[in-house]
Amino acid sequence: MGLLRRGGLGVLMFVAALALMPLLVTSYHDQPDPSADSPRLTSTQPGKAPITATGTAGEPSPLPAPGPSATAPPGTTGTAPGAPGAPGAPAESTTTPALLGFVGVIPNDTVHGTVQIELSVRGSPGPVLFTLTGPKTVSYTDNGPIFVFTPVNDAPWDTTTCPNGSYVLTARATRLNLLPLSVTFHILNTGTTTPVGSARG
Repeated sequence: MGLLRRGGLGVLMFVAALALMPLLVTSYHDQPDPSADSPRLTSTQPGKAPITATGTAGEPSPLPAPGPSATAPPGTTGTAPGAPGAPGAPAESTTTPALLGFVGVIPNDTVHGTVQIELSVRGSPGPVLFTLTGPKTVSYTDNGPIFVFTPVNDAPWDTTTCPNGSYVLTARATRLNLLPLSVTFHILNTGTTTPVGSARG
């Protein structure tokens, strides 16, 4: 009789366990996943796979220290101080007065008849004194802004007014201390007298 009672009690407990098992399984699945609430931190370094660190909420996990940066240190790139184009470097002026050269005659050239000799300049050099030296000396001042050697009546120079021979034409600024220019050439007009010792073209 006692065994019968114990057997019946075991059967009742087994049936109760079967009935409660679905409820226990459902309750277990309904519990939140602690890892789902943990923050995820991702760090990517150049040339390496992403690193993900997971920690408990409120306790962030430390990330690996970043490696050396590939960026060049300040001051190693750009224009060197004092170089052309660098901040503070003096810019070359395109208006600084200067005598550049003669136009219309070249060194050791031979001219005849009427010629026009101009002086190429930069900026405003002020009045320019032309001096022709040779078998005959001629001086002429031109106030610009176009400087032309026209010693007679502002007309192109008639070389027949000078004897044949070797000449030097010099241009010099009268107000500014600029480097003067000179050019040597020869006058040779047919039917005129050529001084002894002068060069022929």
